[in-house]
Parts: sequence; C-alpha cells; structure tokens
Amino acid sequence: MEQVRRVWWLSVWTAVAVLILGVAAFAQMPAECVVTGPGNVVNPTRVCFEVSPDHDALDRYDLDLIDPAGGIVNTINMGVPVPVETEDGSRWVNWPNLNVMPTMFGVGYHAVLRAVANLASSPDSDDSNLWDRAPGRPGGALRVVE
Repeated sequence: MEQVRRVWWLSVWTAVAVLILGVAAFAQMPAECVVTGPGNVVNPTRVCFEVSPDHDALDRYDLDLIDPAGGIVNTINMGVPVPVETEDGSRWVNWPNLNVMPTMFGVGYHAVLRAVANLASSPDSDDSNLWDRAPGRPGGALRVVE
C-alpha cells in the first residue's frame, strides 16, 4: 500500500512540474509570437515556432497552409531560419516572411509545420492558431506548436 501511495505522489509531482515548466516555456517565447485577443489573426505576416531539437542538421522547414475544408492550399519552404535563444534556453524562430496573398479570401485557415532532413521529414506539428484571409492590412503572427 505504501508503494502505491509513493508512486501516486510521484505522479502528482511530475504532473505539477510538467505544468509549471510548460507555463514557463510559454512565457519565454518572443513577444512578437504571443497571440492575443479573441478571434482569428487576419492576414498573418509571420510564423513563430520553437525549433526542432535537431535544427542544426535540417535542410528546411515546410509550412502547409490549410483551408477550412482541410485541403493544402500552399506549401512554403521556409529554409532553416536562424533561431533566437530566450532566457530559459529555448530556441524560437520568428519568421517574418509569411505571405498569405496567394490564398483566397476565407475564414478559418490554419497551418502545420514539419522539419525536413534529406528524404526524411517529421510528423506534422499541431495546428496553428486559426487565421483568416480578408481585404485589408497585414495582421499578426501564426504560432505553430511542435
């Protein structure tokens, strides 16, 4: 019984540590990458993501722009951008070259990212925050979570 209780407490403290570290990592991302406010980003101009652990060995990152129906509208070869190291030691890319102009006006697009080295590629990232393409000025950032 004592062994079960010890394992349970170890699990609880591990979960608390993961939660605290996750919040700390989120807090350390570059300010330009923080997505604020309700609703979707309109006409995003940059992509932010924490780099792959094997970043220095990659050939490129591919970013898929995906329409509301789930179809890939465009795949952008981002090359291997230079990351910025934050105070906590995490490395982020704040890629300011995103151009969503080739996509049609619409609501509810998202993006996924994958790392590519030689002929191998990582699985797709989780979906980015939602974004819209609309007439008007360029907007903010897409945040992609690996």
